[in-house]
Amino acid sequence: SAVSGNWRGACDDCASCAVVGASGSLLSHEHGALIDAHTVVLRPNWLKIKGYEVHVGRRTTLNVIFALENMLDQFIKAQRRQPPEARAIGLATPSSPRGINSFFRYIGRRQLNASHPISGRARHTDQPLFLLSDRLWERAVAHLCVATDEGCQWPTRTSIMRPSSGFFAVLVALQTCRNVSLFGFTSDPCLPFHYYGPRPKVCLRSRKNPHKTAVPKANDEIVHWFDKEHEIYFQWQERGWLRIHS
Repeated sequence: SAVSGNWRGACDDCASCAVVGASGSLLSHEHGALIDAHTVVLRPNWLKIKGYEVHVGRRTTLNVIFALENMLDQFIKAQRRQPPEARAIGLATPSSPRGINSFFRYIGRRQLNASHPISGRARHTDQPLFLLSDRLWERAVAHLCVATDEGCQWPTRTSIMRPSSGFFAVLVALQTCRNVSLFGFTSDPCLPFHYYGPRPKVCLRSRKNPHKTAVPKANDEIVHWFDKEHEIYFQWQERGWLRIHS
């Protein structure tokens, strides 16, 4: 497991996981200290932290990213810019055969570069990078399938739908920690879709439902179904599996 063993910050019996998303809802709270107090802090992708620490915290234990070479390369480069004590472990999601091929191609290239007398100097400074089991992929798809009436409720815009990296991060947390908290996983139409992004030019809240958390169409990626994932999070909260803070 990527969260157990002899690496920095490992925990064989993790008490708490904080999963930190990118929603602008984080700007309405100062959750930074609370997030950092968790045993494990997971973030999908490599979200901007500098300047937002009071809202999103400083620590990152695990980064969950899609297994595409350019994204893996960006992750490694971002970690090299961090001091060793602040670097995260990379968890790549097996979202497609292309992604799996990309992962092993990238790892092979890193190993070749590490044997070079000059470029190999970075060999011992790079953070570990793991490929998540396809069992986690199957579990993520199964959750979405159940939530969509076995696939009968499906967006007409695409026949392909895959769980987001945030959804994978939540599943990793649920399998890792006894207590799981979500931060930045709800939407507010009057706040930026990403906390580090621009504020919306038009702010329209539903009168019938002023706390509506629907994802704006402009930010809803064609291969993900963020609204449905949010519904699942709230269902899991009702079951006591996790707690949504923002």
